[in-house]
Amino acid sequence: MDKFTRGLPILFGSALAVVVASGVAPPSHAAARFTPVAGRTPHQAIGATMEETAVRHGPRTIEPKAASPSPVPGRRRAAGPTHRLTVSVLDRSGQKPADADAEAFGVFDPATGAQVHGTFSGGSGQVEVPPGTYRVGTWIRTREPGLPNAAALVILPSVTVTGDTTVLLDARTTRKIEVSLDHPGPKMFLGDAMVPMTTRGERHAYRLSLENGVFISPAAGVSLHLFTTWTPDGTGDGPYQYSVVTTSKGRIPDAPVFRVHDAGLATVRTSYPAPGRATCVSTWTGPDLPDLPIIVSHGLVAGTAPGTHTVHTTPGVRWTDTLGMDGDDCTFETAEGTDSWERYPRAGDYTRRWHTAPLTPALAYWNLGDLTPAAVRRQDTLDVNMSLFSDGVPTHVGPLDGPDEDGHITGRTTLKQDGREIGTSQDAGFGSFTLPKEGGRYRLETTAERSVPWSPLGTRTDAAWTFTSAHTETTAVPPLMTVRYDARLDGYSRAPAGAPHRIGAKIQTPPGVGARKVKELRVRVSYDDGRTWRDTTVHAAGDGWTIDLQHPADAEYVSLSATAVDAEGNTVEQSTVRAYALRR
Repeated sequence: MDKFTRGLPILFGSALAVVVASGVAPPSHAAARFTPVAGRTPHQAIGATMEETAVRHGPRTIEPKAASPSPVPGRRRAAGPTHRLTVSVLDRSGQKPADADAEAFGVFDPATGAQVHGTFSGGSGQVEVPPGTYRVGTWIRTREPGLPNAAALVILPSVTVTGDTTVLLDARTTRKIEVSLDHPGPKMFLGDAMVPMTTRGERHAYRLSLENGVFISPAAGVSLHLFTTWTPDGTGDGPYQYSVVTTSKGRIPDAPVFRVHDAGLATVRTSYPAPGRATCVSTWTGPDLPDLPIIVSHGLVAGTAPGTHTVHTTPGVRWTDTLGMDGDDCTFETAEGTDSWERYPRAGDYTRRWHTAPLTPALAYWNLGDLTPAAVRRQDTLDVNMSLFSDGVPTHVGPLDGPDEDGHITGRTTLKQDGREIGTSQDAGFGSFTLPKEGGRYRLETTAERSVPWSPLGTRTDAAWTFTSAHTETTAVPPLMTVRYDARLDGYSRAPAGAPHRIGAKIQTPPGVGARKVKELRVRVSYDDGRTWRDTTVHAAGDGWTIDLQHPADAEYVSLSATAVDAEGNTVEQSTVRAYALRR
């Protein structure tokens, strides 16, 4: 397992994150036993910079976004003279803090995104900056009654420098951030106060942990985001949670006291069947706020599958969600995750289903909020990054195989052109292949075996796609297809043995590829883990198909194999061993 990072307040900037270590041990929450689920592997980074990585503070994951500038580009300041900016600091009692309690300060140019950092010694520090108007900020450890790990964030929103200048960051101006719910029962489990410090160019932000106590100074022209997660008893377990965002846009108020009203929230009821046997379920949820360079997610144990979990959440916010599954001991040492991003447009009731069998290939993956095609030709390179074990929801992407993944999935991927092998990757659904410029007929083949101790289902996927491709100066997405099923199973992913059973099927394509006109869909079934196959009866139904099966009385598992051909001759052949179980 990875080590916890120590430290409360963090200053992030785009894909480079400067982590200021506080020397404070992380809180001992029940959910601190978590390891991050798939796609969120953290790396410890203290007192240094880190790129394209994530930091975990117990049940909290902090992920820098991609190194991309603001949609509004910043302007560069003309080269010229600089002036000395002296920054002094006082704690909440009006005294100079110890150097260990106030280590550094930041000077930010809101117009360009440029930042300069200075260090305090004896309550003051100096930096050289060009003439201009800046935001200046720092955080100070402040030991309040009952809050030994509290911090105060002091921000001067507008400091004009035309010559040598001295300013004071006075923590006596700060007031404690308070958040409450209409509902009197839940208690705060985790909370984050996040303050964007720049508006253009590369973006930077402060982040502090609310559960430890945060005091903040008022500031005009500066926004404050609060992300809080509440559970029945304030621990990392429970059948429901509140995950809410409260924003004070354009001003940090004199009295930072906020109330969350139930009537303004979306209520999302999520059901998750068990994958053949009872499992433990974890959830990681976080908001993607456009003016912040990070995504903070909170993790907790949602319960045991089969089961349901209810989230009361802020509508209109883009949420990143990962649902993890592991053995019913909830150690999460062999967890797998399914990722999705959701936005609930308005307050009201919503329902979701996660991790429904069968698990089949997904032709996209989530890349920082963008559903990205799993196979893309970039000039003369074909890049493949595909989950071969995803549930039937189009926006859900299951576990991947690859160099940095969890090791539950093994296999290989091969690309051929006109019958000649171009290259092979020793990862399932993953690889980068150099292509000839001339056009040709390609066949992409992948085989994956999956072994997790907590599920007997989805043990193997074989898939092959044929398509035509030629050189492009930009990017092109091959017109791949995948068959995803609605198997209509019980809470343990089972159908009745010794009885007829009808399942649904639909063809899905990658983002940016339109619906294919499918000329033929053939589905076969196996009851001996793919050793022998027999044809099924397939009927067109609306925008999909129904498949009629007759399950034998003595079988344990159902495996499915599908072949589809579109009007342009592109094909997919895919099989899933142990697609679902039978109930006898």
